[in-house]
Amino acid sequence: MSCHHAFLRSAHFCSLLRSTTTSFAKNASFINAANWHLRLNCSSQQKRFIFNRIINAFSKERYSEKGTASAASEASCSSSNTAPKPSAASRLRPQAASIDTRRIQNIIAVASGKGGVGKSTVACNLALAMAHKHGMRVGVLDADVYGPSMHKMFNLEEDSAQVDPETNKLEPLTNYGIKCMSMGILTKSEEAAIWRGPMVMGAIRQMLTQVDWGDLDLLIIDMPPGTGDAQLTLTQDVQLTGAVIVSTPQDIALIDVVRGINMFRQVNVPIVGIVENMSYFQCEDCKRLGKKRYIFGKSGAKNKAQEMGIPFLGEIPIEEDLPLSGDQGKPVVVLNKDSSASKCFFSLSDHVHAFLSGDEGTEYEPSQKSERTKAPKIVFEE
Repeated sequence: MSCHHAFLRSAHFCSLLRSTTTSFAKNASFINAANWHLRLNCSSQQKRFIFNRIINAFSKERYSEKGTASAASEASCSSSNTAPKPSAASRLRPQAASIDTRRIQNIIAVASGKGGVGKSTVACNLALAMAHKHGMRVGVLDADVYGPSMHKMFNLEEDSAQVDPETNKLEPLTNYGIKCMSMGILTKSEEAAIWRGPMVMGAIRQMLTQVDWGDLDLLIIDMPPGTGDAQLTLTQDVQLTGAVIVSTPQDIALIDVVRGINMFRQVNVPIVGIVENMSYFQCEDCKRLGKKRYIFGKSGAKNKAQEMGIPFLGEIPIEEDLPLSGDQGKPVVVLNKDSSASKCFFSLSDHVHAFLSGDEGTEYEPSQKSERTKAPKIVFEE
């Protein structure tokens, strides 16, 4: 056994580890705990050992807090004294009901089921279109813990998050009139989030419940791809108003889109509709001639929307400005609002606005915003 390994197993280090992880747990800081354990100069096996100790500390803290709350409740029933104030740990603890939905009127998830379809680009430009065209107060939560990109698209500085000393909450960064929170704001770009499910879910809950979003008409959640732990955390812990599904035209993307739609249906989250990204390409000559080149196939998402009885929200073309604007931190809706892509995003915002207002004469009715079930049932597809 090496000297370094022996030190990690020593009583002194175990005591230090116990006190450190307990401190992280009491402050409900999954993010800081995960980053701390990743920076340790030790082997992967030793890091897994430390990681398990961190998870145990969080589990014990949760159990202890529940027991303390129960004891306090019994004491208040048997005594006329005023109940004690909750501890700092309990005030910080992310809970499903702790997000103040009275200050956030609507929450829309932008999801895909598959990565690489331009979901973050759609979420970013939709947020700006909702704010600039419809005058809404909008915030964006980048829930993709493993691959955050929203801070880059909004030209926000990485590793720059600040905590309000009065509220003890994170302050979202603002640009172009949009409030934004992302793992890219909390960490440096070269830091990989090598986390298991409980850590990811804890980080997402923190970005939801421990961020001072203020008064918002709309919070857009840029969902991670897939239908795993992170997606279930968001659909179960947050009262989503609806979901916008992003896809590309080809069948290989639509297969996963169907799974994503079924997930939202199982928890009774209304589907706003499907928007098809990268629908077609137009060079300058094609624009003059009114021709479109359907590189990835034609009308795949539109046909799937009709098949599943879901509104089709439009086609977004491939344009040179679109990827460049994201890389430069100047979204196309801001950079060139008269471009074909920008017009498509403004049209998409009209659909979302109609859904939120339940306007008569549209494909949306107020009854679509139904109460969701507590949890989805597990379905095995043949």
